[in-house]
Amino acid sequence: MRLVTRVSLFIYLVHHVSATLGPATDAPILTTVPSVDEYGRKCPHNFYGPTCAVPKCIKNDGRLTERYDGTYFCNCTNPYISGVHCEIYNCHGGRRIFDGNRCDCPEDFEGRFCQQSTMRNMALNTLAGIGFGIVLCYFIYETVKRRRLNRLRDKAVEDYRREREQARQREFAQLERAENVSMDEYVTGLTPVASPALIRPYEPQNLPTLVDLPPQYYAIPMPNPPPEYTP
Repeated sequence: MRLVTRVSLFIYLVHHVSATLGPATDAPILTTVPSVDEYGRKCPHNFYGPTCAVPKCIKNDGRLTERYDGTYFCNCTNPYISGVHCEIYNCHGGRRIFDGNRCDCPEDFEGRFCQQSTMRNMALNTLAGIGFGIVLCYFIYETVKRRRLNRLRDKAVEDYRREREQARQREFAQLERAENVSMDEYVTGLTPVASPALIRPYEPQNLPTLVDLPPQYYAIPMPNPPPEYTP
């Protein structure tokens, strides 16, 4: 008898497997097709099986599950869904619409079961915006800081190169002056130069004026007499 019951239950499960499968809809509605038990008696509404103890579950909202004692129940797939057939929607923060098991959410809630708070979403969006702004400011700060450091480094390198060039030019000028001094000393050594001790400045002296005296008679030379004529 138990084997026949299980075979009949398997046939009913195969026959009604479509009751637990299929795409989800916004307004799931239970089927009203009557079922009969193993004795041909009509089962209660939305029940089937050999003893009319197997409930029909809403598609994608409930899953038929067997208990340890061999009985079956609808295991609802969402914490906001309840009921024997998983047909009751528990709308969070809203009111239920009975024509299709849908939730009419107030302004501050959204989602299939009004489980999402728009204020919370707004707060999360605000926090996300603040976090993004902080990250963006940090990125801009690091970029500006890196560019400033690069400019300072380039300026330091340029100053160092300029100082090196100026030092090299000073050394070259000193060497050139030293060479000129050496050349002047060499030329000076070849040219005779009077000793500074022998060179004295000209100082005019008051010498007595010499006046020639008139010649004396005895000082006048006598001319030689002419030669005498002798026949």
